[in-house]
Amino acid sequence: MDVVEFSEYPHQPDNDRQTSPTETQAGERTVQGGGAPEEGFVAAGEEGKAQPSGAPEGSPEKVEETPRDVPEGPAGSPETSLEAPEKVEEDELTLIKEQLALKEEEARSYYDRLLRLQAEFENFRKRMAKEKAEFTKYANEELVKNLLPVLDNLERALASAEQQKDFEGLSKGVEMIFKQLYEILKKAGLTDIEALHQPFDPVVHQAVARTESSEVENNTIIEVLQKGYYFHDRVLRPAMVKVVTQSS
Repeated sequence: MDVVEFSEYPHQPDNDRQTSPTETQAGERTVQGGGAPEEGFVAAGEEGKAQPSGAPEGSPEKVEETPRDVPEGPAGSPETSLEAPEKVEEDELTLIKEQLALKEEEARSYYDRLLRLQAEFENFRKRMAKEKAEFTKYANEELVKNLLPVLDNLERALASAEQQKDFEGLSKGVEMIFKQLYEILKKAGLTDIEALHQPFDPVVHQAVARTESSEVENNTIIEVLQKGYYFHDRVLRPAMVKVVTQSS
């Protein structure tokens, strides 16, 4: 049976082991360098161990990613061209709402103007109709006023003839009144239609009687039964006449 001998000295921890000259020099260089490790070594990280900066061969290298070139937007920021679609739609919707509000305000303005124009036109139409009615009603005012002296003279002539029983004077008075009346109507635009001994014209003449004669040309007016008149250039009343018809 083998006998195991135990050392009388207990096992020394690693902290009591003797430091090699190489490690001592490396530590001095670390302290003298202001706490920064010499090139080729890095300080212990979060894991508490010193690791060499150079990765061993065959280990995967860490590749730094280079950001890709992103085209700048109108404002010079890459984010401008990369806005979310929801943001773009919201901006477009806001713009459409503003334009719609402007159009609605413009439409209301046009509608108000239309209502005002309609009201003004209706008032104008009523005013013109009233003025036309008044004009038609009083158009003959001046003519009637000018006929008043004729009416006065007729009254005087009748009163004189009744008192004096002078028919010759009455005849002269009536003739004078006729001339006075005719002059007033002539100034107003009244003129005679020539008919006696004129060829029959159905536009201005109305044949109410016919007679046969070989001495006068056919369709010649030989008698005026009622005078016709023009009012300015319009036929106011055709003349009623007797026309000759040649016998066969």
